[in-house]
Amino acid sequence: THDEADRLQNVDITVQALDIHAKTIECDADLSNGGTSILLSTKNSSQNKIKKSTKTPKGVKKSKTKVKTTDDCGPLFQCEQCPRRCVTKENFEAHLRTHQGLKPYVCNECNRDFNRASNFRSHMREAHAAVKLQFVCSFEGCGKIFNRRDTYTAHYRHKHSKEYTKSEPKIYVCEDCGSTFKNATTFKEHRYKHAPVEEHPFKCEECGKRYRSKRSYNEHKIRHSGIKNFICPYCGMKKVSKRELRTHLNYHTKEKQWPCPKCPSIFNSSANLGMHDRIVHKGIRRFSCRYCEQSFGKADTLKHHEMRHTGEKPHGCELCGKRFIQVVALRTHLKTHSRDNSRGPRKQASTEVLAVKNSTAETCETNMQLTSACSNTS
Repeated sequence: THDEADRLQNVDITVQALDIHAKTIECDADLSNGGTSILLSTKNSSQNKIKKSTKTPKGVKKSKTKVKTTDDCGPLFQCEQCPRRCVTKENFEAHLRTHQGLKPYVCNECNRDFNRASNFRSHMREAHAAVKLQFVCSFEGCGKIFNRRDTYTAHYRHKHSKEYTKSEPKIYVCEDCGSTFKNATTFKEHRYKHAPVEEHPFKCEECGKRYRSKRSYNEHKIRHSGIKNFICPYCGMKKVSKRELRTHLNYHTKEKQWPCPKCPSIFNSSANLGMHDRIVHKGIRRFSCRYCEQSFGKADTLKHHEMRHTGEKPHGCELCGKRFIQVVALRTHLKTHSRDNSRGPRKQASTEVLAVKNSTAETCETNMQLTSACSNTS
């Protein structure tokens, strides 16, 4: 209601007492319909600072400052990878991080990263500001403390307001598989799962692959550039996204495991469990060979199978030139070279001994021939 909004917005903070050496400043607020207490927590006791409200009063329009740009004098920073142009250096550096698969805004105090500038500013204000503004719920018997005004407003409206009626969340149901979603965007992305690949909205210009979500599309583009910023602390393997790193870390820690309800198999990721159930138990093989009648459950298996038809062997050994279809076969082959190198000194020594034996035998044979020749002449 308007009265409740006015009660929460029109706050006139009157500081009763301010102790410079104290860590907490407590002040009372005179509200239009009741009172609440607001705590101002300071990080440094030697600082005498009070956070002031900069809200524009009702009926007064906010002045919007626009950056004027002309043809001769444009924005200062132009991204070389996309048409994006930034006016400030901070926004430009934040934008460049998105091309590396990182979140644009990073906190220098605790190294947390954020996707939105508003969340980053809220974090800086609530976690690292010199003065923290905390709102204490004024309802009798509650007394909960909130760092943000909007959180306190939502709490009071949902928990203590008699006029508030909680509306039922809208549920989106997929007509093809019966899955339910609470978010329209997630439901829209799921609908592409039942559509042909040609209808997926995001297409890669380099390889032609299509994706249902923008997040997967951006990760794919970073994969083309070879940027891997997320490193495993256990084995040093690098990953493109934080999501891939979390999945990989579970192979080391085994904190989460997904057992198959139909057989004793256990998997370290839900994706592997779903693939196992689809291929082994349901027998779904969606990927068919273009050269023969065989079909496969995974796209990688089909790719390697078709290479047998075409004769393509993309992975080659740098030591001997032998080529292979899969990287696993190349790694196994490289182990033979490492074993040969470990046997190198012994093999060289045995070769030298054999050469000495051969030279000795040849010398003896030559001496015997000379001796027989001398006896015949005599």
